[in-house]
Amino acid sequence: MFFERVASLLVKYPRQVALVLLCLFLLGIVGMTGVSMETGSGTYLDKSSREGVIYDSYTERFLSDNAVLLVKCDDPLDPEFLSFLDRLETEVREVRNVDSVQALPDVLKSINHGRLPGSRAEAEMLLGHLPEDLKERLYPSNILTLVLVDVKQGVSTDVSRGVLHNIQSVIESESPPAGVSIEVTGNTAFDEQMEEELSDSLAVLIIAAIGLMGVTLAVLFASMSHRLLPALMVAFGMILTFGVMGFTGINLNLGVVAAFPVLLGLGIDYAIQFQARLDEESRRAPLPEAVRTTIVRTGPAILAAMAATAMGFIAMFISPVPMVKSFGIVSLIGITCCYGVTLLGIPVYALLRNYTPKPAASGRAVEMKEKYDRVLSEIAGKIAKNPVPVLLIAAFVAYGGVVADSSIPIDTNQNTFVPPEMPTKLSLNEVTGMVGAVRPLPLLVQGEGVDDYETVVWMDQFGEYTLSRHPELTGVTSAATLIREYNGGVLPSDQAGIDAALARVPQEELKGYLSGHTAAVIDLATVDMEMGAQDRVKTEVMADVGWMRPPPGIEVDPTGDYDMFTSLIANIATSKAEMTYLGFVLIFAYLVLVYRKRYAISPIIPLVCIVGWNAVGMLVLGINYTPMTACLGSMTIGVASEYTILMMERYGEEMREHGDPHRAIREGVQKVGTAITVSGLVTACGFSALVLSNFQIIANFGITTVIAVGFSLIGAIIIMPAALAVVGGGKRRVEVETQQGDAASSADGV
Repeated sequence: MFFERVASLLVKYPRQVALVLLCLFLLGIVGMTGVSMETGSGTYLDKSSREGVIYDSYTERFLSDNAVLLVKCDDPLDPEFLSFLDRLETEVREVRNVDSVQALPDVLKSINHGRLPGSRAEAEMLLGHLPEDLKERLYPSNILTLVLVDVKQGVSTDVSRGVLHNIQSVIESESPPAGVSIEVTGNTAFDEQMEEELSDSLAVLIIAAIGLMGVTLAVLFASMSHRLLPALMVAFGMILTFGVMGFTGINLNLGVVAAFPVLLGLGIDYAIQFQARLDEESRRAPLPEAVRTTIVRTGPAILAAMAATAMGFIAMFISPVPMVKSFGIVSLIGITCCYGVTLLGIPVYALLRNYTPKPAASGRAVEMKEKYDRVLSEIAGKIAKNPVPVLLIAAFVAYGGVVADSSIPIDTNQNTFVPPEMPTKLSLNEVTGMVGAVRPLPLLVQGEGVDDYETVVWMDQFGEYTLSRHPELTGVTSAATLIREYNGGVLPSDQAGIDAALARVPQEELKGYLSGHTAAVIDLATVDMEMGAQDRVKTEVMADVGWMRPPPGIEVDPTGDYDMFTSLIANIATSKAEMTYLGFVLIFAYLVLVYRKRYAISPIIPLVCIVGWNAVGMLVLGINYTPMTACLGSMTIGVASEYTILMMERYGEEMREHGDPHRAIREGVQKVGTAITVSGLVTACGFSALVLSNFQIIANFGITTVIAVGFSLIGAIIIMPAALAVVGGGKRRVEVETQQGDAASSADGV
């Protein structure tokens, strides 16, 4: 048997195994250096999907990164300030890979024969000659102006970030006039600062989780020798997990960051069970024999529980959201590493340190534990006698959660995920508030001959049509509008006229809307809207495309960040249910195949209830669905299945010993209930570290996971006995016992 061989190896060669573990630890540290942070479209959109291919085609052909310099001053039209800004603009334009820069000085010079205004009055007069949209974009208020910087098209993200850093260096090298402040914002700056915040948040979460669990262990395991050993094992497991990620190229993202405290909670649960069994066995047998017994008996049981937990994480693989998939992948890696480290590490530590259990505890702590055991036994006995009312109440609440689940809003706005006081978020919000949404709704027009007369006419007519139908749309820009602009406000009447007009459009303007003969873009400017409203507008616009069809051979698709984040709503709505259903199917199949007993399906009953209760908890607390909470159902199945399976296994053990379902339920809950409660509390402490995150999406996920653990304990201690009574035949046995008891009472009376 595998575990017997492992036990023999550890007992014979503890030092050699310790050396192997040390090498793995060092290898994990090396691998950690290869882990990098990932944000942006790759965490929300599967790049192998059709939408992902369209998104990449659009960004590669038409998008160039941009930065916005938010310049605050007393008076943007002051000649001294304009002179400074002109000098800054010139230096920024010379930064490598900067394609263009637009600001007040160059715009005013373009209509003033290349000269800056000499007075404020002249500047104000020139400002009045600017188009209204350009004026609002560059001069949104009398104390603020914007400098718009476009990076060369097609450069990589790393190059774009290098441009951003060089621009920041230029700003820092300047000496602005008194009262002038400059902030660099934009999507790249936002993503970069988000990655920095995520890295800091991960370090805080892991330290906080280990600290909280350490305190909990110190209190609840005061009678245990080497009581902080589980925390040491789980820390080792986390380092090994990071190492595997580094060697396999798995990057950090919001999902992975949220996964680590969850792994800490699960990992320490495995370590607690191993050490508790080792402590128990070492009280009645020599240490080598105690180690052997612990590995042979506890190893398979925890492996079975871990495999059940893995079913919930495997269900996440069907999610179309890469962030959720990475949560599932890293969770599988993490629980495997934690289990392996615990299986080998605790016995090796015990053998090398000559583990000696503390003397049997006594006093108030023992009295409280015994009292809690009795209470659990009494509750389980009453539930076993009356399982149906308990199950009906639990099912009623769960059904309410299932019904209410569809009314819980889905939030996919990245801006709401990040810390509310993050500087680039504040500055980006400020820019958005002044000039409107910085992300328009782009429609990618693809096909042979997108610059043909028929297609250009369609783009022109469609733009006007959809703009007239939707008040949320504030403007439209396309190759057709540029042709009109450079053709006296009218559209040519034939192909020759179209070609001639296109030749007059400056290439710098045209390249953002036309790419050769096969791709074009229609940009629809929008007002600032909530994500749900954005999704509705996109759906309505695409309905317009279906009604007002483009020429044959031409396809039109929404794309860009607008489409990516709105599509997340539909992806979350469908995948959260699919992941949960698949989780139930996998855990059901696992229970049937592994245990092959009728009562083996009993854990499904509390699992269904717990998933329904989660929705009630989210609704009561006002927590929305996000890419992270969308995986709550499948994650809960994985976590809760461990507690319910441990309860079921103990029931099976008691049944084999006594053959009495009622007694098996009562004694099973009494013997395992306390351990499960302690384990759940320690696990909840690991999960609760997520609440400390300054990322709202992670903090809300932390709240829901803590609630899920609480519900899991209720499901294991309260609902599981009722399920066993019904599925395992306990109810029938209780009735027989009751009849026998009544007969005995009558006999005594006689």
